[in-house]
Amino acid sequence: MSPRFNPFARISMAIVAYFVSMFAFLGVLAVMDQLERVRTEYAFLASMNILVGLWLTAAVFAAYKLLDRGRPFRLGFAVRRKDLAFAAAAVTASMTTAIVFAFAAASREPGLGTVFRLEKLGDTAFLGAAAYGFLGWLIASMQEEVLNRGYMFANLHRLRPLGMLLAASFLFALTHIPTKGLHMYPLLIHFIGGLCYGYVYLKSGSLWISSAVHAAHNWALDLWFNDDYGVSLVSFAVPLTDGTKLLQQALLVSLILVLTYGFYGRNGIWTPADNLNALWTADRHRPHPHRGGIRQGSAASADTAL
Repeated sequence: MSPRFNPFARISMAIVAYFVSMFAFLGVLAVMDQLERVRTEYAFLASMNILVGLWLTAAVFAAYKLLDRGRPFRLGFAVRRKDLAFAAAAVTASMTTAIVFAFAAASREPGLGTVFRLEKLGDTAFLGAAAYGFLGWLIASMQEEVLNRGYMFANLHRLRPLGMLLAASFLFALTHIPTKGLHMYPLLIHFIGGLCYGYVYLKSGSLWISSAVHAAHNWALDLWFNDDYGVSLVSFAVPLTDGTKLLQQALLVSLILVLTYGFYGRNGIWTPADNLNALWTADRHRPHPHRGGIRQGSAASADTAL
């Protein structure tokens, strides 16, 4: 059965629906005078991440089934032993990079009173709050990965792999406007992050793995950079600049990309995981009565280097 709309229309509707949903949710929180709690209470942030993550993941599943005529779980949810090993390495890389940057940033201005609270690591209440925060980020990241990687790649796969990554990462950055605003540095940071998570998904074929990498990154930032929450292990005397945050993002992404290629690159830099290649090849052979929006390419073009 062919999809109801062409890829460009499906992507456009997904983005509009996401913006409407997020602004509606933020509006409800504002009316209830709860919006500030998202910025200051870690448990409340985690709860909202879980609520919105589950809601929007279900919405993307429904869109893929109804508009794309696809089966959502074919987008890639398998986890193999190699995937677990990669996820462990990527989580370690995220945490290590955050720790190194935190201590490096503190050492630049040693006399201004940057405070480390490493004694929290022995506090069971802190460990419980941190674990709940990670769960919240995992579910929130799953929602973003299902939309920005699974769904977007399913509609962009006729592009060459690099073009698909760039387009999906641009859309990923745009989806952060409701929470981050229209500011250059945050959007650029999320665009770079999107390239990383997209490449992890392209090579692993698993949304669980890209979600785990994504969640670990966000969680590491909470523990070592975001001093807004009581869960932070460091309080910077001088706020980190956007340039410092961008540098940390670029270095971490570079490290994750190298790890991804090391674990999954034997079949080539750009070749998708077998399950994604099979899914996209089947889609290219389906009848598409509403051609347009996304430029068509040969089946081979999606699997070869630029």
